[in-house]
Amino acid sequence: MLPLLALLVQAVTPPKVTIQTVVVPRAAGTVVARPARVAARPATFDIDVRGDGVRVWSGVLRPATDMTATFTETIVNAPPTPCPATVNRYDAGYRTSLRLNVQMLAAGPDGPFRLTASWERPDDDRDCDNLSAETISKSETFSLAVGQHHQISADGGLEIGVTRRQ
Repeated sequence: MLPLLALLVQAVTPPKVTIQTVVVPRAAGTVVARPARVAARPATFDIDVRGDGVRVWSGVLRPATDMTATFTETIVNAPPTPCPATVNRYDAGYRTSLRLNVQMLAAGPDGPFRLTASWERPDDDRDCDNLSAETISKSETFSLAVGQHHQISADGGLEIGVTRRQ
């Protein structure tokens, strides 16, 4: 039985492999060709964000093929009436936040572009016993030529107007 086991171990053992590294020096003055990177001119957008008909934010975002344009704002206010000391102060705050990302997905003249938005606001019936908030998120891909306007609608009355400046 033992000779059979030795034969099996020999059959399963992989052959010994020797790896040799060879370094070939590059001749002086040799240029290594690399693929050309396509750099697109950044696109400039005028953005108007409204929630329930009220302006939440308005401004300019400028993405490029290698850089996402981002806007983030968070406001935390104390509740209209103070909550008891047993309520966590962080949770008791009335938090409103907006985050926008605009990406240029390709270097074409009209995009495409992707806008992702997240808007957080306190619930209408919020009080010390109900500390919930509502978050509305939307992501949309679109093409837009210079001078054109694109409207994005989401739940909860979120409206985002995008006008391409350049």
